Amino acid sequence: MTKIEAKQSRAARSLLGWNQQKLANAADVAMATVQFFEADKRTPIPNNLAAIVRAFEEAGVEFFACSERQGCRRAVERRQMTGDQSRTLSVGDRVCWHADKNDLGTVTEKNWAGVTIKWDNRGEQTILHNDMAQIARAPNNLM
Repeated sequence: MTKIEAKQSRAARSLLGWNQQKLANAADVAMATVQFFEADKRTPIPNNLAAIVRAFEEAGVEFFACSERQGCRRAVERRQMTGDQSRTLSVGDRVCWHADKNDLGTVTEKNWAGVTIKWDNRGEQTILHNDMAQIARAPNNLM
């Protein structure tokens, strides 16, 4: 299991444009778990820390350590979005088709079956959670 420090969690949230509540929801942990961890007041129990790391990695963040330094960055390769990852999307999130910066959309609706996306250059499209392999979260610099 990858272990991360509080500062890496804060940096990863910044990369994704997430607040603490969004991280807590994506990792399925209590908001207090994230707050205490990022304030360096308490280290989460192993399964909660693993869930936090997994949420970041599924959103495209990778953690690294080189020599004495640790950090995080966006993964270079685009990973296909899974059904579980699409369930972490929220109304208002920006997404792109095939990681194409010119083909952006906004999640306008989310339900148990899938999400509806209003594309900037075309109409709306409803996509089932398990059919989201062509969709990626839009990088922050494109929002």
